[in-house]
Amino acid sequence: MSHGTEHHLEHAEHAQHPPHDPFDRRVAMTMTIMAALLAGATLLSHNAHTETLRLATAADTFHTQAADFYNFYQAKNIRSNEFQAFLLMEQLLSKDGVRQDDDAKALRTHWINKVNKYEGAGYWEKFNTALLSKSKPPEDGQGELKELKAKADNFTEQAKEAEHRSHQVHGLATWIDLGHLGLELGLVLCAVAVLTKQRPFWLAGICFGVVAAILAGYGGVAWLTLGGGAH
Repeated sequence: MSHGTEHHLEHAEHAQHPPHDPFDRRVAMTMTIMAALLAGATLLSHNAHTETLRLATAADTFHTQAADFYNFYQAKNIRSNEFQAFLLMEQLLSKDGVRQDDDAKALRTHWINKVNKYEGAGYWEKFNTALLSKSKPPEDGQGELKELKAKADNFTEQAKEAEHRSHQVHGLATWIDLGHLGLELGLVLCAVAVLTKQRPFWLAGICFGVVAAILAGYGGVAWLTLGGGAH
């Protein structure tokens, strides 16, 4: 009698918990695949957000460098205009009032050299000739001012490019995040399927997983196409 009772109890336990339920194996395999995809999506998401922050920081740095060079440009441009004003003011004085001694000539040469240093070689001579003949003044020269302005403009362009790329990467990271969320929901539905033994939950989890993988894959591939964080 005791042996029969134990046999029935063991049989009931095996019936309640089948050791090799095909449905559980399929759902478990689905969850394993989703977990692997979720790990990949998590890595992509973290890297994409890190790249967004790096590009935003780079843009701020370039803006700061551009501002520095623009400040240098403005400071030296003011000096150049001051020296030019000194030379022009000298020409308004009467001939008797203009000193022609060596000290005056040395000072005049110093001012001219400063103007040519900032504006480019021979700029003052061309500018003065054009002014006296009432012709068009020369274009910007090749001096320090043009070099500083070129550097400032270059940093400004780099800042704009970094900002643009940061916005692009941030937008693609959103797709990866949506895929990350979808995979998590898919895992939850599959877990419910294991507990309830209901196939619709499993199929719904698969659907969520497939759509999520497509979203994360799109964001990841697009981001890698942009450079994928290559510095």
